[in-house]
Amino acid sequence: VIFTDSVSRVVVERQIGLVDRPANLTHIVETEIVCLESFQQFGRQFEQHYEMEPWKHQYNNPMIYVLYAEKSVFVRQAIAANLWNSRMFFWVDIGCFRYQRELKRYLERPWPSVQRVQSLLADTPSKVLITAVTSGWFSPAAFKAATTGLGPDFTGKYTVCGAIFGGFAPAMLDWHYKYWKTLQEYFREGRFAGMDQNLMATLCLKYNLCWLIRPPARLQQKVGKTNKGWFYAQPFLAGSAVAPQPERVRAADVAKASDTVIAGDTASGLTQARLQQLNATFGAHAECLVSACPPVVRQALLRVYNPLLLTPRFLADLTEFAVALAAQDPFPRADPMDREDCLQSTPECSLHMIPFLTQLAAADVWHKAAHWC
Repeated sequence: VIFTDSVSRVVVERQIGLVDRPANLTHIVETEIVCLESFQQFGRQFEQHYEMEPWKHQYNNPMIYVLYAEKSVFVRQAIAANLWNSRMFFWVDIGCFRYQRELKRYLERPWPSVQRVQSLLADTPSKVLITAVTSGWFSPAAFKAATTGLGPDFTGKYTVCGAIFGGFAPAMLDWHYKYWKTLQEYFREGRFAGMDQNLMATLCLKYNLCWLIRPPARLQQKVGKTNKGWFYAQPFLAGSAVAPQPERVRAADVAKASDTVIAGDTASGLTQARLQQLNATFGAHAECLVSACPPVVRQALLRVYNPLLLTPRFLADLTEFAVALAAQDPFPRADPMDREDCLQSTPECSLHMIPFLTQLAAADVWHKAAHWC
């Protein structure tokens, strides 16, 4: 799915022509920047933040900030349409494949490799794959420090690459919700909000959302001077790069470390038996989504998701995802008052259904789901 405007569409279609790709596998969405949700909601604030931009001489106007913020919105829209009944979704800046050699090398075959992504996220389906272009920002101490507030100010720093990131559909929806929540927090705190990579680094630390792809040290040192570190995810997700050595993190060192993933390793204290137990307990409630949901909740879900998504396979994926969430925090999106309301009603439903519903539903459905619990 390619999002572009009417002027750029001709260029985009010409570029696609370089690849022998069936037309029914590419869908172009034509829109204009003034129609984007990020422009309508944050346009004026982005204009103000342009004066805070460390590299503003590189950009003509703050509309680039709008496009940065809209990335997760575009992914959300692609998930809602789900034209090919997909389980995983990736955002890719179109400039990542700007040269013909890259188009031929990567896009003449399925990219990213489904097998590669599934193997990376097999134990952590709630994570989002993203490249950490420099080392040092994601230490155990940094994770611990980010449990309160926004954590480090990344203005003017190289942290993660916002050009390529993705994962399973529910994880990407959770990413979108928390990205926009964090964006509003940046505005309130007066922190420069124009660079998507700053916010993404905050998401990785504060919410522990990321499976960090780490380029070799020799490429990290060249970030800013070469594209190889920035676009390391291209060969890595194609399966042609050597997987980095896992860095183990002691659970005692990191808040919520039971699900921290760094370079593909899980610092997990959960045993397979415990996961199976959680899955069995949760499974007793999963069918509610299909057969017993109140109309208002089900209608809300169907507004967000293509009905084809509510299939047994997709529900199984979401069940696995919700189990992982329940293990670390049964209420990842709840306000304190909503948590209390839920706990006073049906505790068993609270523990297992609310994480499930909050990953499925749009943000404005949360309160309805909480009351139903």
